[in-house]
Amino acid sequence: MRKTTILVVVMVLLGIVNLRALNTLGITRLITTTATVVDDLQQAISTPADEKPSGQLKKFEEQPTIAFVAGASLVISDKREIVLPERITELGSLTLQADATTPAVTGSAMFSGSTPTINAISATTCSGVGFTVTPVDVTDGFVPAGTTYSWSAPSVTGSMTGGASGSGASNITGTLTNPTNIAQTATYSVTPLNGTCTGNPFTVTVTVNPAAIVSAITTTSCSGVAFTVTPTDGVNGTIPTGTTYTWTAPIGSGFTGGASQGSALSNITGTLTNTGNTAVSATYTVTPVSGACTGASFVFTVTLNPVAAVTAMTATTCSGTGFAATPTNGTNGVIPAGTTYSWSAPIVTGGLTGGAIGTTQNGLFGTLTNSTNTAQSATYTVTPTSGSCTGVTFQLTVTINPNAAVNAMSVTSCSGVFFNVTPTNGTDGVIPAGTTYGWAAPIVTGGLTGGVIGT
Repeated sequence: MRKTTILVVVMVLLGIVNLRALNTLGITRLITTTATVVDDLQQAISTPADEKPSGQLKKFEEQPTIAFVAGASLVISDKREIVLPERITELGSLTLQADATTPAVTGSAMFSGSTPTINAISATTCSGVGFTVTPVDVTDGFVPAGTTYSWSAPSVTGSMTGGASGSGASNITGTLTNPTNIAQTATYSVTPLNGTCTGNPFTVTVTVNPAAIVSAITTTSCSGVAFTVTPTDGVNGTIPTGTTYTWTAPIGSGFTGGASQGSALSNITGTLTNTGNTAVSATYTVTPVSGACTGASFVFTVTLNPVAAVTAMTATTCSGTGFAATPTNGTNGVIPAGTTYSWSAPIVTGGLTGGAIGTTQNGLFGTLTNSTNTAQSATYTVTPTSGSCTGVTFQLTVTINPNAAVNAMSVTSCSGVFFNVTPTNGTDGVIPAGTTYGWAAPIVTGGLTGGVIGT
C-alpha cells in the first residue's frame, strides 16, 4: 500500500443494482479515510467488522446486492463476500456499512485515478497509409477518459519499415511500408496511462496489406491491333496477387482510339489506330488496386507502329513486257518506309500466262503473255508488311494489251499496178483490232523500182 492525497467529487446515484452489473462502470483504486491506496480491489480483508480498524475496508464472504442512495452512501444488504466494482469511472465519497441499519465501519471511501485495463487490439491498414487506433471503453476493456498511450517501435514481419515509438498520445498511430506482395504484421506493446495510474501493457497488432508498386512499363503494338499487358510480380515491381488496374485516356498525337478505364481490370488493354506512316507513342497513367489498397500510379507507354493501308492499284503493259508497280505514300495510301509486299498468283482472263507468286518484295512486278487479240487482265491480291505489322490486303489489276503476231504473207501484182494487203486476224496470225503497220523500203530483185517506206 502507499499513501496519497486525493480530491473528492461526490457521486450521487439512485437505485439498487447487483455488483456484477456494476462491472460496466468500474474503478481500479480505492482510497480510505486514512488516504491508503488499495491497488488490488480483489484483495480480501477478512477481519470481522467489529475488529476492523477505522478507515479500512471489510470484505465479506460472498458478493452481496448493494445500493447507492442519496448522499452517496454504500449500503451492504448482507454479510456475504463483496468484490468491489472494477468499473466506476467517476470520483465519489461513500460510507461503508456492515448492513442497512448497523454501521460496522464508518468514514469516507474515495475513488481515484482509474487504472486502464485494455485488451489486445488488432487493426488493418494498407502499406504507406497511416493507421490510428483509439481504444474504446467497454469494447476494448476498461478505458478511462483521458487515457494516454506510449509504445516502443513495433516488431515486424516481412522487413516492413516505418515503425516508430510514441509517447503520451491520445491514440496509437503510425505509417508502415510493406515491401512485399503479401500481408505483413507489426506488433506494438502499448502502455496506457490515466492520471498517475499506469495500466498493464497491451498489444496492438497491425496487419499491413500490400499495395502494388509497379515500375514504368512499355509495349509495342501495331495500328489497329489490340494489345494486352499484365504486370508481373518481380519483373515489373511488387504486385500482389489479384491486383487490378484502372487508367486514364492515353495522351499523345498521331493516333485515334483509347479511352479511360474506370472499372478495374486484371490487365491493361486497348486498341489504337496510327493515322500516319511513322511510329507514335500513347502514354497511359495507370493506377493499381490490390484489394482495398490503392498503389501509386505508374506510366504505361505504347509504341504504336504504323500499318500499310494501300488503295487498289492498276497498271498496264503489253504482252510479254514486264510491269513494275511500287505504291507511294500519300498517292496510294499510307505506306510506311520499308514496306514489303507478298502476293499469290494472279487471277487472269483470256488465258494469260506467266503469272507468278511474290514474297517479301520491295515492289510489285511480273511478266504476262496475252495470246489473244484483245486486252486481258491479271488481278493480284497483295499483302503489305511494315516491320512486324501486316496491313490489309489490296488488289493490283494489270491490263495486258495484246501484241500483233502476223505470219509471213505474199501477194502478186502487175508491174505498175497498185497492191494493197490487210492482214486478217486468225488467217494471218494474231491481229488485234486497230493494228497499224509501218515498213521500210523493200529489198528488190531485177532492178525493181518504186518501193517506198510506209508509216
